[in-house]
Amino acid sequence: MTAWLIRIPMIAGVLAVATILVVALVINLGGGEDALPRETRGQTGQADDAAPTPEGAETEEVRPSPGGDVPEAEGVERRDPQDPLAVGAVDAPVMMVVFSDYQCPHCAQWNEETLPAMLEHAEAGDLRIEWRDMTFLGDGSERAALASYAAAKQDAFLEYHEQLFLDGQPRPESELSDAALVELAEELGLDGERFAADMASAEAASAIAENEQLASEAGVTGTPTVVIAGEQIAGAQPVEVYEDAFEAALGGGR
Repeated sequence: MTAWLIRIPMIAGVLAVATILVVALVINLGGGEDALPRETRGQTGQADDAAPTPEGAETEEVRPSPGGDVPEAEGVERRDPQDPLAVGAVDAPVMMVVFSDYQCPHCAQWNEETLPAMLEHAEAGDLRIEWRDMTFLGDGSERAALASYAAAKQDAFLEYHEQLFLDGQPRPESELSDAALVELAEELGLDGERFAADMASAEAASAIAENEQLASEAGVTGTPTVVIAGEQIAGAQPVEVYEDAFEAALGGGR
């Protein structure tokens, strides 16, 4: 009887030690947020304000704060005299690169409200504008981008581009079939047969893929995104935002 009573505290002590070891093991394995490095806590699952809007979804005007240098900004600006998707002098003091999607309502808005003022600067020799057509919003976007490139091969990029965003609205999907896009080119006086061939060419497909790779490397996740002298402006901002960025770049000699 005495021996049994002596063993009870020993057993209790063993159980207590075992309990402590189990708790410590659970803490080390379970982790929770405390298991993450401090700098990574709370970063997972964040929504990207500049992400593209799915086709047919309701959209709101994007108002992120302008500014912030784009990674690899020098690679975003090409200044290639042979670039068919550009207007303005290749040696203009200020560069603007426009990442745009032909099915994006805010891109159409930007084209209607802001592009005319930017074209005035290009015509004055102070600004060069280069487009990087994206296909974030599906097959219609891709066909329109290929068609835009085909029009550019006949020196009609801007005219065709304007038609794709006529009256500040993207064309409906039904008007972006291959046949409809060729018909539009012919209405603008372009060679329809050549246009169709250029639209289906490996060159056009490669150019679009290259632009999308460039966007990925530059951290562009939505449209419109405009880069002026290395400064990224996302969303359809008021024209004054772009004017201010242009004037600052012009004054700074960029």
